Amino acid sequence: MSETNEQRRASELAQELEEDTSRLTESYQGDGTTNQPIIEYLEENEDIKYILTASMKAIAVNDKGSGETLPKDGEPTYVLTESRILGIMPNGEGDEIYEIPFGSVLDVENYFGWTKWRMEIKTNDNNYHLWISPSDNQKETVNNARDYILKKAEKKGPDSSSGTDDINEER
Repeated sequence: MSETNEQRRASELAQELEEDTSRLTESYQGDGTTNQPIIEYLEENEDIKYILTASMKAIAVNDKGSGETLPKDGEPTYVLTESRILGIMPNGEGDEIYEIPFGSVLDVENYFGWTKWRMEIKTNDNNYHLWISPSDNQKETVNNARDYILKKAEKKGPDSSSGTDDINEER
């Protein structure tokens, strides 16, 4: 049985991330963290640089306290690619998608508490509060992800044509 292009691509991405391929190709019912496999949300040839997860608290927009606690239908997942931050919030039967292009990012700050970590991403349109689970992520990885976002935002510049945040309904 031959591998499909999607399976081959997922295998290559997983190897680069030092992750199991199933993390990208399965839903939360398997080894994945979202309703739809992460690989299905990527554009063709889009590479993943970091994957961060939260336990149950969803992304909060503008008010850090506004993030909902999600039912245990997977885990809020943040995928950093070469062009955007993709927030995937499992929500019942589907996933709510947040897309933050690097061209809209003005600043990023990390906050490390005892039980919860938070990455605040300030953009042209909103402030996003990404809740991150200390049990599933390394502090060094979260700091490296912040540095990566800032570096990509600097390259894109504030006048980038791809600088509009986008919040999509369930997919």
